Amino acid sequence: MTSLHETVEFRNSATYTIVLTYTVSGGARVQTARRRAERVAEQIANAASRLGSVVDVRAVAGPAGADGELLWPTPVRFSAANTGESRHDAPDKLARYLDPDYERALTSLADAHARARARRDADRERRRAIGCANALQAVTPFSRGCNCVYCRPVEHHAVALSQIDGEHWCLCGRYITTAGERCSDHRDVQLVVLDGDPEELTTLASRPDNRGSMQQDE
Repeated sequence: MTSLHETVEFRNSATYTIVLTYTVSGGARVQTARRRAERVAEQIANAASRLGSVVDVRAVAGPAGADGELLWPTPVRFSAANTGESRHDAPDKLARYLDPDYERALTSLADAHARARARRDADRERRRAIGCANALQAVTPFSRGCNCVYCRPVEHHAVALSQIDGEHWCLCGRYITTAGERCSDHRDVQLVVLDGDPEELTTLASRPDNRGSMQQDE
C-alpha cells in the first residue's frame, strides 16, 4: 500500500513564497494605518487558503523598509486558519491553514524519516560491533572495501554453503577454520538482521551453525 507521503499529490507539490509590498492610507489616529495593513494581510492569507489547490498557508507581515524589505516580521493570524497559535486578543484566528489530508501526509513523511533514522542507527551500531570499515558512512558502490558480513552478505553466504574445510569466515571477514565459530574479537557478537536486508543475510542468521542470534527491526 502506498504511504500518504508517496502519493502523486504530495511528491509533486510545490511550495512558494510571495513577496508582496503594499501601502494603505492613514487616518486621524497613528495606529489606523497599521490596523488596516494587518486586515489586508489577513484577507490575503484567507484568500490563499480558500483556493482549491492550496493545502498549506502560513504568512508573516510587518512594516517595510525603503526597498520593501520586511523589518519586523510577525505571523499573520487569519480566520480561515485551522492550526497554530492564536493571539490573546483574537483567539478565533490562528496562524496556519493545513489541509487535513496534507497534514496526514506530513505525519506519514515524518514517521518514514524516523524509521529510516532508526534503521541507519541500528545499521551503524551492528557494523561498529564487528569493526566494519563503513560503519560511519552510507554503504554505496564507492564505499571502502570491507569483507564483513554486512558489506558482503552474498559472499559470506556462498562460503557458508561451500562446506570446504578451512574455508570459513567470521562476521568481520577474517578467515577461521571451524564453521560457526568466530574470531577472538567477535566471539560474542550477534548477527543482526534488519528490514530490507538481502535474503542471504537472513539465511545466514537462521543457519544452525550460526552462534549469533537474529534481531529484526519493526
